[in-house]
Amino acid sequence: MDLDEAIRAHTSWKRKLAASLKKPGCPLKAAEVRADNRSELGQWLHGEGRKFSLLPEYMTLVTLNARFHRAAALIVEKANAGLEIDEEAAFGSDSEFASASRDVVAAITELQEKVVARPVKSVA
Repeated sequence: MDLDEAIRAHTSWKRKLAASLKKPGCPLKAAEVRADNRSELGQWLHGEGRKFSLLPEYMTLVTLNARFHRAAALIVEKANAGLEIDEEAAFGSDSEFASASRDVVAAITELQEKVVARPVKSVA
């Protein structure tokens, strides 16, 4: 996966989460959503993307992706507890989820700029 695909994968995952929350009984499990290595981006970060692990931008992205998954899991926990999810509060621009998501995209972009500016030798 290249880093442009990483942004698309992250965006796609967000849409799938929002759609799942609209289904009765919310079919998602918070523990699975919280795991930052299950999404396509997370799998890349903990797999092929590790070749960038010596870059601080990579470590920042790993940390921010984990924060994003924690924020998403909190929303799923509320839904699974039967609480009504206010879309604006959960996903709106002022929410932790939206902030974490923006930070992930920014971190992907920063990693991409670093990699394009200076190719990195593989550490794997």
